[in-house]
Amino acid sequence: MCRLFSALLLLVFCGCGNVQPIAKATTPEIATVGDTVILDASPTVLDRDSSYLWTLDAAPSGSTATIANPNAATTSFVPDLPGRYTCTVTVTNEDFSDATSIDVTVIPAVADGVTEVGVLVIHSVDTLLGWQIGRTRDLFG
Repeated sequence: MCRLFSALLLLVFCGCGNVQPIAKATTPEIATVGDTVILDASPTVLDRDSSYLWTLDAAPSGSTATIANPNAATTSFVPDLPGRYTCTVTVTNEDFSDATSIDVTVIPAVADGVTEVGVLVIHSVDTLLGWQIGRTRDLFG
């Protein structure tokens, strides 16, 4: 009886079933209204039977942006308003799931005759400074 129990435990822990996926995603941190933003979950650690589901969890009030292909590893969306967008990818197999979220800060589009630097300084000083401070923290711990 003890050997049968040990054999069953070995089957459970040897990885004969599905493996826990580990969701990973990348995207640009800053984008412009009207640009296509690529969402990429291809770095995800997958089991052979895993599937993807992208959701747009937060967007500026009034936005009608949607995920182009929510079941693809790599997909996109087009932000229609400036502000913060939060996208989540959930990777699932028969036994497990894992999710990760990413934020994209969207700035206004550049107007004709205005340099991009001018738009950044005039319209999104807080976003630009916050992004630079975050980058500095990443570099120096």
